Amino acid sequence: MKKLLCLVSIMLMSFSAINEEPIERIGVNGPLEFNKTDFLLAWTAHPNENYYAQEYLPKNETVDHFNELLTVHVFVMDVSVDAAIQQKMNELTKRKETDKACNFNVLKSPDGKESILDCLLSTQKNDKIDVVEFVIYRYK
Repeated sequence: MKKLLCLVSIMLMSFSAINEEPIERIGVNGPLEFNKTDFLLAWTAHPNENYYAQEYLPKNETVDHFNELLTVHVFVMDVSVDAAIQQKMNELTKRKETDKACNFNVLKSPDGKESILDCLLSTQKNDKIDVVEFVIYRYK
């Protein structure tokens, strides 16, 4: 009986955790507007002291089933903008060997203190593109 009670307690705690409101962690509450669609904060994570992630979804879509998703990742690291950009460019150049849609572009701010790298990424199933992502990385 104790094992059953423990199992039921764990299940109830799991369900309550799933339904909790996400904790805003990076100062981007939302809603975020993109392409005339409002995206609401749906999920957050802070898996270690240097990394934060927040996902935003349109109304009536869930983290488990969605057609559109905006994700903001924040990495707090002691690395130069140029070194971080170069690392990402190397990663994407290698990815181009297996990802037909992979492409990227880098823009620098006029003062050179910030850069933006945008890219297209895809995944494939049965030799057909299944998902395409447009990703924007901001380095400062």
